[in-house]
Amino acid sequence: MVLLSIAGLMAMEAQKFIDYFNYPVTTTIKIEQEDDAVDFPAVTMCNLNKFKKSEFDNDETNRRLYQSLYAAGTETQNINWTDPFYAQFTEPIPHNEAIQEMKRLAHKPEDMFSMCMFNDVNLNCSDVLTELITDEGFCYSFNHGNYIMHSSQFKATRPGNAYGFKIFINIQQNEYFYGPHNSAGFKVSIYTCTTFYVFKYKQLPIHIIEN
Repeated sequence: MVLLSIAGLMAMEAQKFIDYFNYPVTTTIKIEQEDDAVDFPAVTMCNLNKFKKSEFDNDETNRRLYQSLYAAGTETQNINWTDPFYAQFTEPIPHNEAIQEMKRLAHKPEDMFSMCMFNDVNLNCSDVLTELITDEGFCYSFNHGNYIMHSSQFKATRPGNAYGFKIFINIQQNEYFYGPHNSAGFKVSIYTCTTFYVFKYKQLPIHIIEN
């Protein structure tokens, strides 16, 4: 009986040594969240194309002007402004008129955004998207600071992409005009909704590739 007890004790000690040198690790993860919801960031989207081609179908004068400006890029000094055609555009126009003209030529949000969802709930895109005038033309932002000034901020209540922001976009590539980009798609910027961000250099380009 004594020998049996000693043998059992030695077996137990041997197993302990084996377990020790195998370095077993037990990890316990506990996620704690103070609030039930997390602030969702602002998402701003800009079509790579600023002006719709169809807006120039019956406007050869503006078509030629915008095509020349796009081709010149920032080097507008290379345009011969003494040319009778370009000379008619040298007079400044009021800022509000220029903005309205840009808006007339731009893609319309109701044509680009067919469905918006957040937290797996359908939303009216026109109600939740804020129109912005940026370096990229007219852009549209979800959960933007201007929106939450008169409405509640969107908050994520559950993890997973099903409960984030979803938007269905028609880029209207058939309407692409001459421009500085050689691809089709949207530029997207994500930032805190309290930042009144003007689109410029920091953005993620999302390109659409057609087969």
